[in-house]
Amino acid sequence: MTRTIMLVEDVAHIMRVNRAMLAKAGYRTLGADTIASAREILASEAPDLMVLDIMLPDGDGVEFCRELRVPGSPLAGLPVLFLSAKGHSEDIIDGLRAGGDDYLSKPYDINVLVARVGALLRRSERAAEGLGPASSVQMGPLTLDISAMRAFVRGRDLSLTPREFAILLALARHRGEPVPAGRLYEWAWGMDANDDVRTVRTLVSRLRAKLRGQGDADFAIETCPGRGYVLLALIDDPRLGH
Repeated sequence: MTRTIMLVEDVAHIMRVNRAMLAKAGYRTLGADTIASAREILASEAPDLMVLDIMLPDGDGVEFCRELRVPGSPLAGLPVLFLSAKGHSEDIIDGLRAGGDDYLSKPYDINVLVARVGALLRRSERAAEGLGPASSVQMGPLTLDISAMRAFVRGRDLSLTPREFAILLALARHRGEPVPAGRLYEWAWGMDANDDVRTVRTLVSRLRAKLRGQGDADFAIETCPGRGYVLLALIDDPRLGH
């Protein structure tokens, strides 16, 4: 099945090269040079991934990403790869906290961009690694729908991004046991961490906030120094099996 990649980029030659290389790699591409035109395309198209610039003529790509991640939005699970000249660590963290799944700073190697796109599109297979035919994972009131990549606590949709879902699924698989940050990176990114797991900390922070929701506290993700992260139930539920 041909995957569709949407590029939101206002620099014409960057758009042209990126579309050509992604097409060469077998992807169908869509192009928008403003946030307004991106919204128009998304009204009728359902891309599999968005490559999003931050500094656009009519707005900020980070804010646009936050808009996509609003709970209940049909695009809340769309993978977003930021591609920006703003490459300081604070910019990267802001992009990831806004709901971005990856961040590539300009200038960049076009082959790295294509590889990152491929890794993001393999996220569901990586997330489901080792789960066999199971279509969902249940941990008390937490339900993880693997095919839809959606998570619910007592029926409340957590509105997770694909990488947040991959990390929560990995933690749920190893319920009560610490999972190293590097392993979580491999599940979420589809590649080795290369000793850079700061983005895992950012995703875990976002997951903690979403699990807290509107003040409920059924679960917590605890940090185990030197060992990784562990998903713990804060409720007494016989279905948890502990």
